[in-house]
Amino acid sequence: MKLNINDKFFSKECLKNTLKININNAGYSKIINKFLCSLNIIDNYKNVFSYLNTKYSTSVISNLEIDEYEKYNNEKINITLCAIVKNEERCIKRFLDKHLPYFDEIVIVDTGSTDNTLNILKSYKAVNKKLNTFDYIWEDDFSKARNFAKKNAKNEWILFLDADEYIKESEINKLYDLLKIIDFHENKKEFAFSLEIQNKDSNIRNITMQRIINNSKYLNYYGRVHEYVKSTSKNGQFALCHTNIVVFHDGYMNGIIKKKDKVNRNLELLRKMIEEDTSNFRWLYYFTRDIIYNPNLEEISYITENYLPKIKKQFNKEYSKEVIVNIIAIYFQCGQFELVDKLIQEYEELEKDNYDFVYYKTLLHYIECKNKMNYLLKEICKYRKKTFNKMESRINYDGYHIDLLIGLLLFEIGKFDQARKYIEFIDNKIDDDLLFVDIEPIKQLLNIQDS
Repeated sequence: MKLNINDKFFSKECLKNTLKININNAGYSKIINKFLCSLNIIDNYKNVFSYLNTKYSTSVISNLEIDEYEKYNNEKINITLCAIVKNEERCIKRFLDKHLPYFDEIVIVDTGSTDNTLNILKSYKAVNKKLNTFDYIWEDDFSKARNFAKKNAKNEWILFLDADEYIKESEINKLYDLLKIIDFHENKKEFAFSLEIQNKDSNIRNITMQRIINNSKYLNYYGRVHEYVKSTSKNGQFALCHTNIVVFHDGYMNGIIKKKDKVNRNLELLRKMIEEDTSNFRWLYYFTRDIIYNPNLEEISYITENYLPKIKKQFNKEYSKEVIVNIIAIYFQCGQFELVDKLIQEYEELEKDNYDFVYYKTLLHYIECKNKMNYLLKEICKYRKKTFNKMESRINYDGYHIDLLIGLLLFEIGKFDQARKYIEFIDNKIDDDLLFVDIEPIKQLLNIQDS
């Protein structure tokens, strides 16, 4: 019999208090610790279960409930791993080898492979009953393909991974522990979880869309690309939880991106979504984000002209600020600094102290300073080139202070080797008290020893 979470023990505070009370009971403490470890997997735990924290902050779990803990500890959770694939001969063997030992079922939906992917799948399927494969006619819609896979999954819980991703055993164990807890929840059919993606050769982790869902008829994917979960239940709501379960990914290495032309594929699907779902800024966000890889000023100008007025009117709507920041980044990358400045001035009034607005505004000033430095260097070099005669000077008759200026400007624009030559040349040839500039820190950075 499942526990009703509203009447039982899933408060973090309750579990901690119970652990203190039963500190000498090793077996009991081990079970409680496992619950606490699982709850820590859910990063936004307090948001999802906040009402429990208040209700059960001083509760004690009775001995009668120990039986329920033990049932939890031994209960089998069945998960179907699903993947949508096309031409994945590079990594499909790795995907199957790493995951077949840990999941009760693997559903592979192939959308038209022409390489060796289908032959590899056939060879694995011949010796492993866990693997089920399906051919699917591609309809320019990842959600339709995902929902097809979900429909063919037999288990109550589903994990979606891509063929170029894999999840380690330790993370799989965290997943099972998490679902064991959620499986007690009376509304478990309304839960969806995102994962953390760690790309190859990077320590940066990104949160994915919802990859773990209950195999409920109410939860399905929506969107041609960069899809997400939507609920068709009466209230249309579900609990979205971010987890720290890590998936490793290598499909966005440069050579693979070029080979599969993923960016252009995504942009084309996003263009369709913008037209089909005009009120949802999500598609504008992903479109402007992905086009940064290959900026197209004409296309961004069209977006700016046709959609920014709508975004400004609904500035607090989800994804609106992100679209603006993406457009600013694209204009910045294309050297359209006047447009960058104009957009920042227009939108920072709506949200002051925004990280990204402050960043790009300061970066603009930095570039202005660099440009000014380059201009000053060019002018002072022109002056020095035609002026080498000795002349009356309060600082130096030979004009070495002019050479010092050239060295300082070269340093400021990052031409350090040339800067070192100038500063070494004038070192100890000028009275430092007359310079009104401290060159010692620069000499240290350039590793210039006092002569």
